[in-house]
Amino acid sequence: MSARLSPENQQVLEALQRALEMVEGFALYFARSNLPALSEALLAQLAAALGPDRPVFRVDLAADENVLQRLLAECERVPPGGNLHVFGLEQQMSLNDPRPPVLQSLNLGREHFRRLQCPIVFWLRDEALTRLARGAPDFWVWRSGVFEFVSEPEWLGDQFARHVGKGVLAWRDLPPQAKSTRILALEGLLDDYRRLESQDANTSRARADIALELGRLYLAAYRPEEAAQVLKDEALTLYRAVGDRLGEANT
Repeated sequence: MSARLSPENQQVLEALQRALEMVEGFALYFARSNLPALSEALLAQLAAALGPDRPVFRVDLAADENVLQRLLAECERVPPGGNLHVFGLEQQMSLNDPRPPVLQSLNLGREHFRRLQCPIVFWLRDEALTRLARGAPDFWVWRSGVFEFVSEPEWLGDQFARHVGKGVLAWRDLPPQAKSTRILALEGLLDDYRRLESQDANTSRARADIALELGRLYLAAYRPEEAAQVLKDEALTLYRAVGDRLGEANT
């Protein structure tokens, strides 16, 4: 996919670049971006703009690992001037858990982050960022900046074709981490479709298709409560609204 950015996102990216160029030692930043493909393109452009003097390092968290311990280990490989970008925290923030343990851990262990010797950027979807701010307020207050990237509508069709309608066989035998990665992609894609200004029949049907695919994948990942929620509250409702009886039956 082309890494073309809207002027608004380009401006936010340049602000993040300036912040990372100026900081020395530990600082805590948050970047809001719903679509993983957009986040990857943003990070690639950021790395190119910062250059070798401010190297970019990426961390993809697993669903069951200790966040602070992982970051302490990763920071050891970051040279002076480098910065660490953290993805995948959403995997530890189940929608059906009103108080995910990871938020309590971040909130209570915030003082230990002073041991980190490089700036940290957490990349999160809008919903996850809101939950973190509410669920870990003492950790959140340490932030040095929040950089909010908007949806790029022209990217959505490509991502829809890439992730939706592949059928159960496309991901049935994927290892757990690969399933988690695909879930994050579908969750981000669904969030972006929800935010489109035009919510006509075509958009609603696309949202329903994404929700159905996501619900099936939740089931394959042994997350039945989240599957039930997205299938009932979104896929089924939208299919009925547009009169798609086949989609309703599948859901």
